[in-house]
Amino acid sequence: MKEFLRTKLFIILVGVLVLALLIGGVIAMYVATNNKDVGQIVPEPFYFEVDLLGNSQMQSSDGGAYSFPAVQSGTWHLFGPSAHSVVITVRNYADNTRITQSDIVYTASVTDDITSGDATITSTGGTLTGGSQNYSQITLSIPASTSYSGETVTVTISSSSPYTKQISLVFRLSSTVPALYYRVDDSVNSLYATLYIMSDLLTDATPTLVWPAELQIDNTSEYTFSSGFTQNATDMEARNMALSQAVHPGESIAIRFFKTDVTINYSADLTEVPGPSYTVTLAESSS
Repeated sequence: MKEFLRTKLFIILVGVLVLALLIGGVIAMYVATNNKDVGQIVPEPFYFEVDLLGNSQMQSSDGGAYSFPAVQSGTWHLFGPSAHSVVITVRNYADNTRITQSDIVYTASVTDDITSGDATITSTGGTLTGGSQNYSQITLSIPASTSYSGETVTVTISSSSPYTKQISLVFRLSSTVPALYYRVDDSVNSLYATLYIMSDLLTDATPTLVWPAELQIDNTSEYTFSSGFTQNATDMEARNMALSQAVHPGESIAIRFFKTDVTINYSADLTEVPGPSYTVTLAESSS
């Protein structure tokens, strides 16, 4: 009987021990995952920054440990068909009082998916001497092309000492320049002309419309009259008015103008609207 009880007790103890190990393993896995998400926690300030990104150093609430992200990144858009040159400043400080005390050893590299040549950088790394404000500049050069349509160039800057951190700078390319465009569809004997406004801008724009006396704007359009908008009758009668709503980036809108003389053709090919006032003028077609 005693032998049976001893065997049973042994089995229970083994089961408790296995359960404790399993729980401990789960907790360890959870902590490791959290540490990976947080980045790195270090006993002293570590400032490894580039001018194109904000400062990333943080101090704990109790004033003890410091933390910084293991990976920091940002994306920029470069427009136009001409060659691009971007100066990237790598530094060991956030400001004149927050400076890394140890030397920072780092490397830099560039990759791209462009087909009209290769992007290059003027430096592949170096050392930022600690204890005082120091910086180094890397110039990124991107060749000219009239066919860029979303290709990317990535500059990766990584420190290896005293701590590891990776900074990734992504540059997205487009050969076209951000602009606002309009087009007018019309023909002789048509009852109305349709104005299309298309935005490739990076921010909202509120164009001003100007039209001749032989046209009457459709005042039921959400862009000329909408709920909560006080319609400016004076501007409408003067045939010179701003839209009641902004045109958003990537958006295309249409507004009708009813014709009092159907023999006039107001059609217009796609035309860029100069900024920053963005005035669209409808006129009789010359063709």
